[in-house]
Amino acid sequence: MTATATATAPQLVVRTDRAKVNGRFTAIVVLHAVILTGVLGAGLWAAGESASLVAGGPFAILVISQVFQITVHAYSWGKRAAVDVAAVISGGGLWLAVPGYGSVTLPWPAVARIERRTLGRRLVVRPMPGVGPDTPGVQAPHDQRLWKLVHRRGLVLGLHGLDVDADTLSRAILQLSGGRVQVGG
Repeated sequence: MTATATATAPQLVVRTDRAKVNGRFTAIVVLHAVILTGVLGAGLWAAGESASLVAGGPFAILVISQVFQITVHAYSWGKRAAVDVAAVISGGGLWLAVPGYGSVTLPWPAVARIERRTLGRRLVVRPMPGVGPDTPGVQAPHDQRLWKLVHRRGLVLGLHGLDVDADTLSRAILQLSGGRVQVGG
């Protein structure tokens, strides 16, 4: 099963809605830029009021943290917007794009559970213990770092910026897995 799986089998192809992704990340980056501007302004004001270098320390920490936040969100924005198809759910299993690694295909018997996390904004796919790239039906890179992450954190699908909502995904998973896998949370 791939992102271009045949259209004859029942499946749900989950795509990135770039307008939603761009809107969300634009708001986040602009918010951090406004905070950064405020911190810089307050720091310059404090520097003019005090001859002590100690007064600038907290402002320097805040500036560095805001620059870091802007950088992380801009990087995440680029990675998320670059993914066209985020997931394919079919009777055979689940295909997920994994930015930085390619993709992972898990047949339903290899899926232990799927959880809704982070206030319902993410689906986390938990594989059965011992599932790896050599498990029958699994298609994935032979990368030990990837599999350590998969078994520790799960495969994460962020729900914001997709062309379908969480309830549609949950129903499709339940139906296409033949009732074997439910989305819990």
